Amino acid sequence: MAWMGRISNGTLGPQLGGHHQHPPVGQQPSPVQSSYQLIHHGTLYRMEELLPLMDRMLTVASVCTKLGRNPNAARHRTKRVKDARSEAQKEIDEYRNKKEEEFKQFSTQHTSGNEQAEKDAGKETDEKLKEIKSIGDKEGHTVVENLLRAVTDVKPQVPDRVEQPVA
Repeated sequence: MAWMGRISNGTLGPQLGGHHQHPPVGQQPSPVQSSYQLIHHGTLYRMEELLPLMDRMLTVASVCTKLGRNPNAARHRTKRVKDARSEAQKEIDEYRNKKEEEFKQFSTQHTSGNEQAEKDAGKETDEKLKEIKSIGDKEGHTVVENLLRAVTDVKPQVPDRVEQPVA
């Protein structure tokens, strides 16, 4: 940072890395063309433009240093926020994975109980079907005889709600 102070008082010369532009042939150099220049990120600056800005930067940096503040605090704060955000995302992912694992265990335990209930219901149904078949085997011929008798021995009757003719 010491070189910045030397820029403002004019003790730092061509070693700054600026470029001296020569005027076109036949013209005298103007004061603007002969002053030191600095190229920063593709932009050409005259030193006369940069000196007030550099003085301001030095002033801000020295005030921040005196106050115990870091002139790069905003950059560090942004980095801390990004780090905190990524750390929080990691914790969220870990918590989500833990809860998903707990849910899988819970559903496995309770699904096995449902499977047992399904097996019991299946056994019960099989027993009822066997009981119905055994009753059908014992009483089946009687049921068939009653059904055939009802179909073949027809006794027509007029319903009570229909008026019958008087004879």
